[in-house]
Amino acid sequence: MRSYTGPDGETHFEQMETELAPLEFIPGMPVMDVSVPAATQAVVFARLRAGWYGDYHPTPRRQFVFTMAGEAEVTVIDGETHWMRPGAVWLTEDTTDKGYRTRVTSAGDWLIALVWLAGST
Repeated sequence: MRSYTGPDGETHFEQMETELAPLEFIPGMPVMDVSVPAATQAVVFARLRAGWYGDYHPTPRRQFVFTMAGEAEVTVIDGETHWMRPGAVWLTEDTTDKGYRTRVTSAGDWLIALVWLAGST
């Protein structure tokens, strides 16, 4: 999933597919399907406690959000909602608008890995 700022100046969601191509990634091992590399700046791990709520806000930088445990509900201004469950990958690019609101919906904490993309502040 991706959140981005549309021509209307608001945050929207879109489903994305990542192309994978066969590559001998590990010399001498069977071929793996691998994506094109993305330049990164940092990896940050975060825990949002059960019940955490953040009202509408833009993302602070372009980043991937990987859900490792727990669940969060993310809603954009037009009401479209997605649930970030373990294994979910979310690319946030909506740095200049009202953004989205986030609410941890699981009984436990929402554990995420944030991969800051190169060139982001």
